[in-house]
Amino acid sequence: MTRIRLVLTLSAALCAPAITHAQTPDFSGIWVLDPSRSVLPVAPVSVGGDIRPPTKIKNVRPVYPVDAQRDRITGAVMIQATIDTDGSVANAEVVGSIPALDQAALDAVTQWKFTPTTLKGTPVPVIMIVTVNFSLDGVKPAPGAFTPPVGAPGVRMPPGATTGSTTRPTAPMGPASRVTITQTPETLTVTHETPRGPLVTLYRLDGSESRNAVTVTVYRLDASESRNAVTVAARAGGAAPAEVEFVYRSRWDSGRLITTITGSPGGLGPQQRTQTIYLDGDTMVIETAGPGLAGSDPVVQKLVYRKSGGV
Repeated sequence: MTRIRLVLTLSAALCAPAITHAQTPDFSGIWVLDPSRSVLPVAPVSVGGDIRPPTKIKNVRPVYPVDAQRDRITGAVMIQATIDTDGSVANAEVVGSIPALDQAALDAVTQWKFTPTTLKGTPVPVIMIVTVNFSLDGVKPAPGAFTPPVGAPGVRMPPGATTGSTTRPTAPMGPASRVTITQTPETLTVTHETPRGPLVTLYRLDGSESRNAVTVTVYRLDASESRNAVTVAARAGGAAPAEVEFVYRSRWDSGRLITTITGSPGGLGPQQRTQTIYLDGDTMVIETAGPGLAGSDPVVQKLVYRKSGGV
């Protein structure tokens, strides 16, 4: 009886299906972006051309700081405001600074409301420069020191603004239309073909950190006659390169490469986003989720790539 049981046990073991482990996908190859299947967040547009400034429908006057009144400080604070699709101020940044008055101006502007802006019938967020004036009887107002707005290099310097001596990185570029991926058991190397040249990103597949430095353009503002960041760079002797470092930490999850990315893009302070790369049939999908502007929903981007030439 014992022998029969042993034979049956061995037979069952031999006939049982082999235990298989999930295979690591191979992303190697040349991939081309399929815009029709990709989803990109709506980027704010700058006022100008067909984009008219939205109309303010709710105004909140600034509270004049007591110390500024005592010291007879007056002037115009200029703020780059991002107006969301519902007309609320989603983000505000001082670009024409009078230090004693800046915070009071920001506190007022963030409470303003505008008519929504549309582009071809679709609501879009818009970037514009707004001015908050502080005046006292008998005191001539002074202009703020102007620095170029982040993400809106085409915005003109308001008349009378003085040029600061500072550096500001440009806004990040859009998605690459073509990427080349080389994969080994330890690393994944992605080369993005961009108008500014190839951009290489390294992922370590063992869970350790990789640090990717992205070169951005910095404009040095020391030419007061210039009226926008591009002209300033040309007249001030060119643009100086600077690096912004991003820290990548990757892990596998059921055939998906999930990467946590942290960094400080554009001098905006520490930010974190999550990127997921996976294969979907004959396409490769790169999904990225990260924080939106203050008070807005998270930004979600989905890029769908197809293999180039069957490579």
